[in-house]
Amino acid sequence: TALREDIFVDGDSAYLVPDARSARIGEILIRLLNNNSDRLLMRDRSRQAVVSRLAANQRDYERAFRESVEDALRFEAT
Repeated sequence: TALREDIFVDGDSAYLVPDARSARIGEILIRLLNNNSDRLLMRDRSRQAVVSRLAANQRDYERAFRESVEDALRFEAT
């Protein structure tokens, strides 16, 4: 969603993949599983992005979370 793109920077604080069936997901998972320092850096940057952009506005956080869950449920249904 636009909100997630506003919160995270692809490749810096998250990996944004528009299609859950993309081969890019596998590549990203393998990279993060095989590289602990990259995984920890991504974790820290993601946390900072959420804290800096959403902590001040609880409704934005709730909306982003709800949309993420709804997207995941729609993907499972397909």
